Amino acid sequence: MATRLLLTMVLVLTSILSFADSNTRSFSLEDVTKLHLDGDITVNFSQTDRAHAEITLVDGAWEDVEIDQNGDRFKVSGETGFWNFFGDSDVELDITLSLPEVTRLELVGEVEFYADSLDSEKLDIELVGACFAVFKNTLATQSLAVEMTGATKLEAETLTAHTAKLELTGASTLKVLSAGSIPTLDVRLTGASNVYAKPLQTQSVNTEATGASNLELQVSDHLKARLSGASNVYYGGTPKLDIKTSGASSVQTY
Repeated sequence: MATRLLLTMVLVLTSILSFADSNTRSFSLEDVTKLHLDGDITVNFSQTDRAHAEITLVDGAWEDVEIDQNGDRFKVSGETGFWNFFGDSDVELDITLSLPEVTRLELVGEVEFYADSLDSEKLDIELVGACFAVFKNTLATQSLAVEMTGATKLEAETLTAHTAKLELTGASTLKVLSAGSIPTLDVRLTGASNVYAKPLQTQSVNTEATGASNLELQVSDHLKARLSGASNVYYGGTPKLDIKTSGASSVQTY
């Protein structure tokens, strides 16, 4: 009887482990530098020499998951069609992912992307829907382009780039929490978008803002702003100003 009971327990345990294994799949990501993640996905990213991903199916079925690697691009998506823009996904995934380099990061739906740091020569970031990306330490690049649409959020403890272009629409928010430097910065804000980057040091800033958008940062040399609606720019420093406002918009010093 004891032997039979022990055998039964072993079989049950084996079945459980097999089921768990079937819910996780591994992928080698050699040559991948571009990521497209679409759906209800939680990502833990690390920048290492190992190009690898482990995808765990938390809820749903694998048949509703699209995984495609094409050259330097790796795509993971729940098959949700149009409605995924609003964060309604058929499946839930957890991804542990590492790459030596990332040149493009595209998040759609309700992706949560967590990274300690990311350092890249050139980086394009696009967030759509209700996505959230956080860099717990440093986001660093020579050339940065960010597009955010919907109710997306991006946070970096420290942000550094030589040049950057930020375009935010809807109710998107970008935050720089502790420090950063971008000598040349171009910012376009519409809707109720916000860039809260009070610690960010810049030299030359060109910004256009409409709706009820807000921009906070430090400027040393030149600030050009074209504002309408109820938009605001708050700045520190003593730059030369080229300002045009309409409606209830304003440009103010700290």
